[in-house]
Amino acid sequence: MDPARFIGFAKASVSSGAEVTVKVNSNTSTRSGLTPASTYYILGDGSLGTTAAPTGTIKAGIALSATKLLINRDNES
Repeated sequence: MDPARFIGFAKASVSSGAEVTVKVNSNTSTRSGLTPASTYYILGDGSLGTTAAPTGTIKAGIALSATKLLINRDNES
């Protein structure tokens, strides 16, 4: 994945080609199972994980709770 192309998370599911609202700097509900206060990264398959890839890492944000992620697009590291 190219970190320069990450802008945020879709607010809701939509059909291919449809307009979508993207959350860029806020918090978003996710699947359950996040560890509060842990930093999460977008993995190559599009899922979230706590281990950054050696290259092309996309920082998604920090878990606020088991189901909420504070989106942080700071991808300089």
